[in-house]
Amino acid sequence: MTDIALLGFGRIAQVHAKAIASGNLPINVRAVADANPDARAAAAQLGAKTFESVDELLSAGLELDAALVASSTPFHVEHTTLALDAGLHVLCEKPLSEDVKEVRHLTALAAEKGLVLRTAFNRRFDPLFRDLKARIGTETGPVRSVHIISRDPFPPPPGYPRSAGSMLRDMTIHDFDTARYLVDDDIVAVTARGTGTFDTDALAVGDTDTVFLILEMARGTLIGIDNCRATSYGFDQRIEVHGEAGTLHAGNEALPQATRIGAGGFTTPRLVDFFPTRYAQSYIDQLSSFGNAIAAAKAGAAPDDIAADGRDALQALQAALAGWRSIVEGRRVTLEEVV
Repeated sequence: MTDIALLGFGRIAQVHAKAIASGNLPINVRAVADANPDARAAAAQLGAKTFESVDELLSAGLELDAALVASSTPFHVEHTTLALDAGLHVLCEKPLSEDVKEVRHLTALAAEKGLVLRTAFNRRFDPLFRDLKARIGTETGPVRSVHIISRDPFPPPPGYPRSAGSMLRDMTIHDFDTARYLVDDDIVAVTARGTGTFDTDALAVGDTDTVFLILEMARGTLIGIDNCRATSYGFDQRIEVHGEAGTLHAGNEALPQATRIGAGGFTTPRLVDFFPTRYAQSYIDQLSSFGNAIAAAKAGAAPDDIAADGRDALQALQAALAGWRSIVEGRRVTLEEVV
């Protein structure tokens, strides 16, 4: 059994807690730290000990194996550092940091202490995307281009852009990582354009709500990313991989699955509501992988799986920062410029 602490108990931490429970994983949530009393009350229902701060939790003398950092973005570096210094393995929500130097520092700190440090790019574990990746090459031949579509069903709540960072660092960062994961290659340059037409909260802090990006990969593949903060029809998640021998398409999940055909034509079901439903299995599999990595580390072995490590976190952040610079400056930006 792996004993973990949840650092933060907002929406994403509760998604992880649900995954632990529904996946019947050998992971025990021993403690939760959150300054919000309502969040602590919700956490107490898990049977976990609750604390007002991370410092208080880590000084309580609990026997813990790991920490899941699910606090708001500005606290990721602080809480990850505290957990690593306490000798805990860490799974941190994205982004690991908003500063490339801090990502490098945390990666080095974890390596120095012999601890597992992962970033929660859960879409690597999505069954549809894993199946797609397994078929790339054998069914597509050499890949010529990839198109990733990710559109949220509604804008984030008021105040969210201020705490989570820009759209590229908060939303598109998943797609940067997915792009690298699918084609096993690094991003070398980003060209991006963004507009803001409806999310007034994002516009108030100079952010965008709709972006198009072109990624240039090291081996020459072009990958397009199409993101929007809202749709009228649900959580839109699609990937197309085009190759010399054929094209693969990973489509959306819908509820119900069946499309009705009648006298009035085709009736397609509505897409699932949002990411906790669409990616439910990926959260379970990601946590299972994290537990396995901890067990491997205790045995002195290196984990062998698809999880995102510090280098993956660094590349995704560099791509996000390069993309924002491209939007602001109206030009192609290489990742070498983001140091």
